[in-house]
Amino acid sequence: MKKCLMFTILSILLSLNSLFAADANLINKAKSICNEAAKYLDGGGKLEEFNKQNTKFVDGTLYAFIYECKGNDVILAAHPYLVGKLVGKSLSALKDKNGKFFALNLCRIAKDNPNGIWDNYYWLNPATKAIEEKFTYLKVVPSKKNLLVGVGVYKSELGDATLDVLNTQYK
Repeated sequence: MKKCLMFTILSILLSLNSLFAADANLINKAKSICNEAAKYLDGGGKLEEFNKQNTKFVDGTLYAFIYECKGNDVILAAHPYLVGKLVGKSLSALKDKNGKFFALNLCRIAKDNPNGIWDNYYWLNPATKAIEEKFTYLKVVPSKKNLLVGVGVYKSELGDATLDVLNTQYK
């Protein structure tokens, strides 16, 4: 009986460890795509590359999007799933389901933390077609201070992750 209980506890701990490892892999992949996208744009890469779904900047539900931050206006400069819908349009007045002006907030937060920071808001998950909480890693393009790259992970993919954990352990 005692061995069975210990085996059960060990199995649970091992499964939790692999769950946290999967979360960490997804989080690190999002950061990697974001950093690579910022580097690509910093080196003269074209925005049009981010309007395609079949590029190195899209991996399942992870995809890079680009905001052009102009003071109190935010333009969606590129997005692989919103070409012909919102790309090229202002998102300044757009609120998430909690009433957060998320695009303006993302630009403000990124400007204050140009080397990278996480933030959260609600957005449509292209895989589930549901509005879900999304944690997005943000980075300003060094040579183009008005361009912001974001890559997000949906809460449904992360389990118990919180914004505080992301900004302390994965910044």
